[in-house]
Amino acid sequence: MSSLPSIARRLLFYTRPYDLTRDTTLLLSFVSADPHELYKDLYPTAWKLGQLTRLSTNAEGFVHWTLPTAQKAGSDKNQPRGTLKAINDTQEQKDICIGTIDNDKSGFSPMICWPNGATAAVDFLPHLNVYAYSGLKETDLIRGEVENFLGNWDLSSLQNAPTDNRFHLFEDKNDGQRSSRLLPPSPPKHWFWGNKDIVSQPYRFVTLGTKYKDTLGDIITTTTPFDTFITINSIELATELLEKHASVSANRPGNFMIQDLLGWSEGVSFHQHDEWHKKQRRILASALHPTAARSYEPQHLDSTLELLRRISQDQKSFQKHVSDIVGDFILRLAYGYTPSQDDTSLASVHRAFSYLAKASAQYFLVNDFPILRYLPAWFPGGGFQTFAKEGRESRVMYANTLFDTVFEQVRNGGAENPSYASQLLEAKGGANITDMDMELTKWTAASLFTGGSTTTVGLIWAFILMVSLHPETARLAQAEIDSIVGRERVPELKDRENMPYTEAVLQEVMRLCPVVPLGLPHTTTEDIQLRGYLIPKNSTINPNIWAMLRDPKHFSSPHTFDPSRYLKPVPDPDPRKYIFGFGRRVCPGQHVANNATWTMCAGILSVFDIQPGLELLSKVEQLGGPGSVQMHKLFQPYLVYDPLPFPCSLVPRDQAALDLLSNSTL
Repeated sequence: MSSLPSIARRLLFYTRPYDLTRDTTLLLSFVSADPHELYKDLYPTAWKLGQLTRLSTNAEGFVHWTLPTAQKAGSDKNQPRGTLKAINDTQEQKDICIGTIDNDKSGFSPMICWPNGATAAVDFLPHLNVYAYSGLKETDLIRGEVENFLGNWDLSSLQNAPTDNRFHLFEDKNDGQRSSRLLPPSPPKHWFWGNKDIVSQPYRFVTLGTKYKDTLGDIITTTTPFDTFITINSIELATELLEKHASVSANRPGNFMIQDLLGWSEGVSFHQHDEWHKKQRRILASALHPTAARSYEPQHLDSTLELLRRISQDQKSFQKHVSDIVGDFILRLAYGYTPSQDDTSLASVHRAFSYLAKASAQYFLVNDFPILRYLPAWFPGGGFQTFAKEGRESRVMYANTLFDTVFEQVRNGGAENPSYASQLLEAKGGANITDMDMELTKWTAASLFTGGSTTTVGLIWAFILMVSLHPETARLAQAEIDSIVGRERVPELKDRENMPYTEAVLQEVMRLCPVVPLGLPHTTTEDIQLRGYLIPKNSTINPNIWAMLRDPKHFSSPHTFDPSRYLKPVPDPDPRKYIFGFGRRVCPGQHVANNATWTMCAGILSVFDIQPGLELLSKVEQLGGPGSVQMHKLFQPYLVYDPLPFPCSLVPRDQAALDLLSNSTL
């Protein structure tokens, strides 16, 4: 084996006897891996490390990391971001390329390859994740099954470290002394009700991410008589808890109202992490991975042009137009169905989701005492039955009725319009489909709206709000759009990589306005030891994304709207890695939602000047200005961080903008 240069560091990963239940192959990556199948285009920064053998004494694997190269990081993809060398089982040293640049530097193609002397170009921080995985198929695509997160290391911290660095991949075994382990610190609480006042208060994520983060730290316990809640305020702890311990933290807390009374128990977002849930995620991954997501570009463009047309005709209703157009897009994607403007179907779908959102935000006694489900609606305390009945009826209309229409078309020879549901039904046997495959198709199709609509609509509303309050940002983005695209068309996904400032504006909106600020909750199925604390079995885990994305350790001036933070030689962390969830609950539709949001937001900027209303400016001034921590009061206080209704004008920029709209084919 050749000797290492003095600037390099060697990372030695090792296990002790009995750490492993079987021989294990390691996957190393600079991006977080999902439990569904791996694809080369999905994980361009991943590579295989030789197997660690069960019962072997100090089984070892090596990776070499050259530090100074990584510190030349820049926004220019032609600049190398990191040089890595691996040693395989034969001790042969080879270069690893992480996103290669063509020899003429004209193209950037993320892929895994091993050529000597290739240039590495990585758009990620040097945070190395290590996973166990299986089922490797070395075909033209890298395929495999992620099994467990084993650790995360910040390689930049090795600047002054020794040449050889040893990392044990497994924590010591639980010694069984559960009673001696401490819960994470807690705010003052009532002897019986616990912290019920905090758990139920509006903007809980702000209180836990500011006041109590300052006094208690990044991991906080709150309790009620029936539940223990663990709030995580840092990226590092959330990654450690929800990815390293993914196998025992991927369930959802029981919610009798949502799962049983409203009937969402089989939905992807609410089902427990069992074989059914894994099958659902694999099916969705096959339709929504990055390459598949790019195939929907024509639909994104059509939706954007229709949105711009509606806003130009009725700008006061821009929030409704955004909601309707995103809903139209998802219904076409899921069911091949395009509602007209006066169609009641879309209103029914929105109503189904509104019941779901209310059930997530409100406290229902039936969640703690399911026997109350037998209480009649007319009996005192039985009012929840009316809510449940109306919510279930709207859910049936959405999840069942639209699907039944598509299935009937497939049975009779073929769907009128191709869609996710029709193509999956036909692939699974058409009229001869099994009951299980039919249910999988129905519920995964329904999940496209419950997940995609929430994320996309909220982000576009937040984009309009934030850009209206930062006109200098809008002008810079518009200048970039004009220089790249011109004034005769709207931006398309093919333009995206050439518009870094516009991209950075959207990233900053995602950072300051995370759609689900306290994350969708996880629950633990076993006791977990974390940084010396006990996370008890059946605890509810809340990743406080709002606080993570305002952590001054990662984001300078964390409450300031500053897109340039992503254009620095060493950019701040990309918020898109965190707003879509953690571990085995990462949103499978994030790439489609991301593309839809970018296309519509870039289109809005290319055509309209966005001007805040006087009432909005007055409210912002009362809150302390756009950089105040109090800006959260412009948003919904509970589950979904949608902006509250705000006055705003979207005025066509000039005659060129009007000509673009009139000349566009819809």
